[in-house]
Amino acid sequence: MFLRTCGMLLVIALMAPTSEAMNFNKPQLSLPDLPSPITYSNFWTPPSRSTSESCQASIPDAFKKTKVARRTDSGTLINAAAYFGNLVTRSISTQSTEVRQSIKSEILDWAKSNYFSQPDMSTQWSPVYIQSNLIRLTAFYVSHMNQLNELSVQEKQTLALWIEPMLRYQKGKEKNGSDDSRAASGVALMAWGSVTRDQALVKKGMEQWAEALPYLLDATDNLKRQVSHKGVPLKHLSLEDEYNLTMAHIVEGAVILENLGISDIFSAQLNDKKLIDAIEWWLPVIETPPPQFRGATRLNSHNWHVGWLPIFISNERSANTSALVQKILNQLTVNGARSFRAVSLGGATDCLWSWEATKINLPTDLPPQAKAFCSAALGQWKRGDSNGKWINKVTELGLDQVACERLMRQ
Repeated sequence: MFLRTCGMLLVIALMAPTSEAMNFNKPQLSLPDLPSPITYSNFWTPPSRSTSESCQASIPDAFKKTKVARRTDSGTLINAAAYFGNLVTRSISTQSTEVRQSIKSEILDWAKSNYFSQPDMSTQWSPVYIQSNLIRLTAFYVSHMNQLNELSVQEKQTLALWIEPMLRYQKGKEKNGSDDSRAASGVALMAWGSVTRDQALVKKGMEQWAEALPYLLDATDNLKRQVSHKGVPLKHLSLEDEYNLTMAHIVEGAVILENLGISDIFSAQLNDKKLIDAIEWWLPVIETPPPQFRGATRLNSHNWHVGWLPIFISNERSANTSALVQKILNQLTVNGARSFRAVSLGGATDCLWSWEATKINLPTDLPPQAKAFCSAALGQWKRGDSNGKWINKVTELGLDQVACERLMRQ
């Protein structure tokens, strides 16, 4: 893989090992250059007071940090990321200065102990992937605390000294070669580069994030394995889950780049496929997932989840696309409850990216036959019979498709 700058375009050319493996030869993906100057503070906006007051942080995991930075088992790695994400979410969601100060003390303790700054590369699982999570979350945390003016220059320096040794692992490819990992590291570099106002780091992150786009776009409407995952059994990782976990970091990075001023980043194109086309193709698959797509219905998981959906609609999208995303999210979050814990994206993405769930208030005087009516009506909706008898019947009861789906789960 090689990178070069050509005029106003960042051109990424990826040489596939074989045309059969990736189904293309020497694809070129052109991206707009970063704006000048960059408004770094826009990369992510902390939730407003009204939003964060209703944000429910997940219950902290039973996790105790030790002073030993090296980790060899995936369970500890994931628990560390989940716990740290919970610290950041709790800090954002609380209105108590005392609680925030307590959380700050704990986060600074992680930094002072250099927790995870030197990952154990002997593990079969990727500690670099976990590092990318900690870096992105710390960038969010600094931005959040800057807004409140509750982080001193010395405290920022303590956090910076913790993160700095991690950056070389993010830029490298050891334990960091898969497309989803490259995108995740790219996001981490962009986020940290933004909060430290380091244009070179932001640019490096953008280049690295974009390395994953050829796989994602080429696999759109034609799911396939990443080259780096060749040989992984489908029973361990379905093609749907592999595509979706790469999509998660691609969307997160694209939204950050949007916020930094590249307004047309979702129009990034390879051959005849654009990123926005890939997303719009994928949303109906999430809405009606095949059984092997385990992440489609999960809110609480490390990276088998659709926690990228609140990130995607944190900026304005087309009316039809936004409506479908909202529908999927409302189906997943029971009656508007905030219950995301998408660990690989920082945890409670609905909170971190200010998604407001739509409450589904079911009528209290429904007749006993309402579920049967809804069952029949849902079949008609699925067949596209919008004027069907049962649809009309449930409409008279004050129910729509989302409400019927909610009622059927009760």
